[in-house]
Amino acid sequence: MTGLETALATTGLKVLGEELIQWVRQRGNELSENDWAEMGLVISRKLEIDRRNIEASFLHNSQKHDIARRIESAGQIYRELAIVGEDEGFDQDLIDVYSELADICANWAIETRDLTKYWLSATDFFEVEAEYRELVD
Repeated sequence: MTGLETALATTGLKVLGEELIQWVRQRGNELSENDWAEMGLVISRKLEIDRRNIEASFLHNSQKHDIARRIESAGQIYRELAIVGEDEGFDQDLIDVYSELADICANWAIETRDLTKYWLSATDFFEVEAEYRELVD
C-alpha cells in the first residue's frame, strides 16, 4: 500500500467506494503528477451522482447522512491531495483548486445534513470543479 493510499484510506475513502482505492493501487508505488491530477475526476464524478440523486428525490434522513459523509470524505481527500501536491512540488494551480474544493466540501456537507441551502455549495463546487477539469484536460 502506498503512502498516499494509506493516507486516503484513513480519511474515509471507503465511504466513497472501493473504485478509488483500486485506481490508486493500479498506479503502483509512485503516483505521477498526472495521476495525482486525475484523482479528483473520480471523486467529483461520485459527488455528481449524489447531487443528482438529491435533486431528483426526497431523501430519508439516513440517506442525507450518508451523502453528507461522502461529501465530507471527499473534502478530506481533496485536502490530502493538496498536501501531497505541495510536498511533491506539483502544479500550484491544481493545489489551489484542490484546497478550494476541500473548503467547499466542508460547508457542503453541513448544508446537506439538513438540505437548507444545499444548492449554494453544490453550485460553488461544480463551478470550481469545471475549472479543475480545464486544468486537467
